[in-house]
Amino acid sequence: MYGHDVVGSYKILLGSFLLPLTCAAHSTILFFLLKKFTKITQDKIIKICLGVFALQPIYALLLVKSYDELVTSFKKLKYLFFNLFGSNVYAEFNEKKKKLQKTVIALV
Repeated sequence: MYGHDVVGSYKILLGSFLLPLTCAAHSTILFFLLKKFTKITQDKIIKICLGVFALQPIYALLLVKSYDELVTSFKKLKYLFFNLFGSNVYAEFNEKKKKLQKTVIALV
């Protein structure tokens, strides 16, 4: 009862409509900027813009995958920190962090 189907439908909406629209918008902006500020022929500009349109979803996928791996690696790093320095160091760090957060919230 957490609404996972709603989250899935938003992801489908994003993947099927918004990502191609964003890629098309970026390619169009690139087309006009290259046409205005460079002396490249129009055929090359069109090829570059089509390449950007085709490669941008691949770059987006790679960036999402790398971010997921970064989060996973960071979680593993936390447990490595545990093993290297002992749990008391990590507990002290968390206590100091909570005190600092309370201080900052009180100041704000």
